[in-house]
Amino acid sequence: MLKPTREYLKLLTETLSNKTGVTIREGKNWSSNLKTKEVIYKMEDLKDLDYPIVRGLLLHETAHINYTEADKNEANRPIVKKYGQVIHEIYNAYEDIRIENKLRDRYGDYAESSLNQTNVHAIKCQLEKTKGDLTPAPKLHQFLLMTLFSHDSYINPLSEQLLGYGASKIIFNREKLKIDEAVIKKLIDNRNMLSDFYYSVKLATTTLELMDMVDRELIPIIKDFITQAPPDQKIPNLSNREQMGGGDTGKQSQGSGEEEVLTEQEAKAILTPYISTLAHRLHDILEEQRATRYRGAKKSGKLLSPNAYKVLTGDTRIFSRKTTPDAPNYEIFLGLDSSGSMNKTNRVYYAKLSAVLLKEVSKKLNFKITTYSYGDFTNRMETLDEYKNTGGGTNDLSLIAEINKKLNPDKKSLIFIITDGYANRTDSTKQQAEYQEQEAEATKKGATIYGIGMGKLNNIIFRKNYRNAVIVPNIEDLPAEMISIVRQVIHR
Repeated sequence: MLKPTREYLKLLTETLSNKTGVTIREGKNWSSNLKTKEVIYKMEDLKDLDYPIVRGLLLHETAHINYTEADKNEANRPIVKKYGQVIHEIYNAYEDIRIENKLRDRYGDYAESSLNQTNVHAIKCQLEKTKGDLTPAPKLHQFLLMTLFSHDSYINPLSEQLLGYGASKIIFNREKLKIDEAVIKKLIDNRNMLSDFYYSVKLATTTLELMDMVDRELIPIIKDFITQAPPDQKIPNLSNREQMGGGDTGKQSQGSGEEEVLTEQEAKAILTPYISTLAHRLHDILEEQRATRYRGAKKSGKLLSPNAYKVLTGDTRIFSRKTTPDAPNYEIFLGLDSSGSMNKTNRVYYAKLSAVLLKEVSKKLNFKITTYSYGDFTNRMETLDEYKNTGGGTNDLSLIAEINKKLNPDKKSLIFIITDGYANRTDSTKQQAEYQEQEAEATKKGATIYGIGMGKLNNIIFRKNYRNAVIVPNIEDLPAEMISIVRQVIHR
C-alpha cells in the first residue's frame, strides 16, 4: 500500500481538526494538551505506516482530548493507594476501549475502518515483538493484553480473522501466542463476566465512571496478578504509537475482508507525487507530438537547397512545408465495476485509487474525463465519492452502450474498464454479438477499449471479453499498473 505523504498528512490533519475540534500538527515529539485541545505528532513514527493506520492513530489521540477527563484525585483513590501506579495503567487500557467506541459511534465507517486496521496492526506488532511467547512478562501484563486482544476480536473482523472470535485461537487452541496457564485459566473461568465488562466499558459515559467500574468489577478478579506485578508496571495497549513500527506488519491483507473508506480528496492527497510525475511525462510527450516540423517533398514552401539539382530532372518536389501533427486530444471514459464480488479484499479501495489517479492526470492534461459505475445497470458519477459496491452482476454491455452515446468522432477516445471478474455476456452468444456491435460502433467513432482485470483471472476467458486486456493478479499493484497502462497508450 502507498505510504503517507506530507500532502496527505496536511489534508488528514485539517480534516480531523474540522471533524473533532482538535488542532493536530507536526512536532519533534508526541504530546497532547487538554487545555489548548492540541495533538502534536512525530512524522518519523508515521512515515512507514499505511495511511489508514495513521488516521486511526491520530483519531485515537483526538479522542483522548475530547473524551478523557483528568482526575486530580486519582492518587487518593483507595485502590490506587493500595496497589500503586499500576492501577493507572489498568485504567488507561480500558479507557482506550471506551473512547474508541465513542469514535465509532460518532464517525461511523470513517473511524471504524481505520481503528480496525490500526488495532490489528498493533496486535501483529505485539506478536512480532514477543516472538510468540508472552510468558516472560508478568501475569498482569499477559492478562490485560489478552483482554484487549479478546475484546478487539469481538468487534473487529480483522482481529477475529487473526486470533479467532474472542481470541479463541490463543485461549483455547494455544496458537499464535504462548501465555501462562494461570492466565488462560482466569480468562476461561471469567469469560462471561469479562464479556459483560467489555460491554459496560463501552457504555461508560465518563472516565470517572469507567474507573469506578474497574475498581468494582475487574480488580477483585485480578488482585493476585496485581500484587505480583512491579508497582510501576507499564501496560502496553493497542494504541501505543511508539510500538507500532513499520515494515511488513503495516501492510493490509488482501484477504482481510475489511473495506477501507477512502474519500476522493484523501486519495488525491496520497497520490499527488504520482499524479504530478505521470502528468509531467505525458505532457512532454504530447508537446513533442504537437511541435512544428518541416516535411519535405513538397511543390511549394521552404526551399531544400540540397534538393535544388532535382529541378534539372523535372522533379519540382524540392520544398518543405510546416506541418503540425495531430497530437491526440484525448477524451477519457472510465467504468468501475460495482458488482457483488467487489465487496471483498479492498477491491473498491484499489479501484478508486486507480480511478482518482486517472482522473487527476486527465485534468492536468486538459482531457475531458467521464466516470461511471456499473453492475446490473450503468450510472454516471459526478464524483468518485459516489463509487461503492452496489451488488448485482457485471453488465459491461450497458456501460459501452451508454458511453457510445457520448463519444465524439472528432476526438480520440480511450475507454478504461476496471473489473474483478468476467462480464455477464461471457457465456451468452447473443450478448457477445450485441457487445461486438457496440464495440464496433465505438471503434468507428475513434475509441479504444481497455479491460483491466483485478485478481487471479483466466487470461483466455478475460481476453474473450476485451481485445486490449490487462490482468493485475495482485490487486495492490493496480494503481501502479494504471500508470504503466496510460504510459503505454500515450507514448512517443
